[in-house]
Order: sequence, then structure tokens, then C-alpha cells
Amino acid sequence: MPEIPNIPNPTEFLCDTGLLFEINRQIMHPLGLALSIVVSDEPLGGQVPTFSIQDFRDDPEGVLFDPDVFGEAEEKLARFMETNAERLRIRQENLGFLFQSKGT
Repeated sequence: MPEIPNIPNPTEFLCDTGLLFEINRQIMHPLGLALSIVVSDEPLGGQVPTFSIQDFRDDPEGVLFDPDVFGEAEEKLARFMETNAERLRIRQENLGFLFQSKGT
């Protein structure tokens, strides 16, 4: 079986593409949760990014982005999606759908 390539720095990738923003905006924030990246220093030097889930479920309004952060992240996501439009077109053409449902 061929080796599946990995994104070299997944935390940076999710931030730079706006995907972390969209995951939070569409899924996590409405549930009162926030997926975030925490960068901590290693004892021997260097920094290690890890994921953290913040729990705001006791807050009736949940989580909202600051308007400036929202605009910047939205632009990143739009650029990423535009860059990958052909990929989406090919998937739609080959499978007949973009988003998998139970019956597909």
C-alpha cells in the first residue's frame, strides 16, 4: 500500500488556510466550543503546537469572533477555496457529490 503524504505542519496549515476558522464557525462555536492551537515551549528548546478545545457551553451566546479576526480569516478561507475549486469540481464530476451522506 502506498504511503499517504501528510501535511508537514498541520496546525499552521489549518490557520493559514482559514480551515480552523471555518471548523470553529460552522461546528464548534454554535455548540459552545472552540478548537484552538496552543504553542508551548519544549524543555529542550523549540515550540510544540497542540490542539485544545475550550468549553463555553455554559455561556448561552457561545463564542463569537472579533470582527477584524473574522474578516481576515474569511479572506484566507476564500483564497484557499478558490485555489482548490478545480479539486472540488473534479470530485463532484467523479462522484456526483461533494459531501458524503449516509447512503453514499
